[in-house]
Amino acid sequence: MNSNLTTLKLSDLNGSVFDWKLETRQLQSGILKGIFDFRNTEELSLMSTSFSHRIEQMGNSPKDYFTFSITADTISNFKWRGYDINPNNIMMFPLSGELNAITQADFNVYIISIKIDFLEHLIAINNLHGIKDRFGKFELFEADSNILSLIRHYAQGFLHAPDVTYLKYQIPILLLKAIACSENITPKDKNTIKDYSLNSFLNYFKSTNFANVNIKAFCLETKIAQRTLEYAFIEKYNMTPKTYVNNVRLNHAFKEIFINRHQNILIKDVAYACDFNHMGQFSKDFYRLFQMKPTQLFLE
Repeated sequence: MNSNLTTLKLSDLNGSVFDWKLETRQLQSGILKGIFDFRNTEELSLMSTSFSHRIEQMGNSPKDYFTFSITADTISNFKWRGYDINPNNIMMFPLSGELNAITQADFNVYIISIKIDFLEHLIAINNLHGIKDRFGKFELFEADSNILSLIRHYAQGFLHAPDVTYLKYQIPILLLKAIACSENITPKDKNTIKDYSLNSFLNYFKSTNFANVNIKAFCLETKIAQRTLEYAFIEKYNMTPKTYVNNVRLNHAFKEIFINRHQNILIKDVAYACDFNHMGQFSKDFYRLFQMKPTQLFLE
């Protein structure tokens, strides 16, 4: 869900707002204006907020989520829970969920809420077990400006991109890396879970000869968490297993059509052999990847 408001009413910022329980008070006279962009998935919610006036917010951040915040630009400076915030800070909302903040005028932040079990999964497969202890002790972290710039870039993408599967992993991982670096936390040992998951799936995929691949069934049979497999692919290939499988099939189809272009070959037969059962979608995906239609290979 997305929203974008240019003129805000206090009623817009009170009560149950996307799993937030808020009571907002305007402390500065004038018409309250600002931006409130929001996108929610099962595992990650992200808000971009900017207000023209000084306000006080009480209430609770979402239950069962770890909530972080960073400035949305490199110039904002404001006070939050008694801290002087600068663009190199990562703010972490209290685990109790209690929100007690006075927002200065003209501030601009991203608020990132991550499902606890999802973040704990990412912590575990990256062997950053010591980082969770910091979440209960600290509310503010000094972070690397380059990592924060990348998080801001991905946050904008999360708000507006059609597919956010890649970003729902990248944003939490970058936050973890930034905090780990800030707190001098390093992985305890070499990670093998992701490598095992990735290699097991690639071997399985190869054995199918590019057809009848069922990612969910594979994960159930091997007891590999689908989240782990997704993250392993995103880390290595910058894409999900589903996208990788689709791209490999398309490459195989490209090769088969090109090699047999002077024979009596039908594109639909190659498509079906590569497990594409809808010709319209096959042609669309083929053009997306290669910037050419399958029929153009006959002209090569």
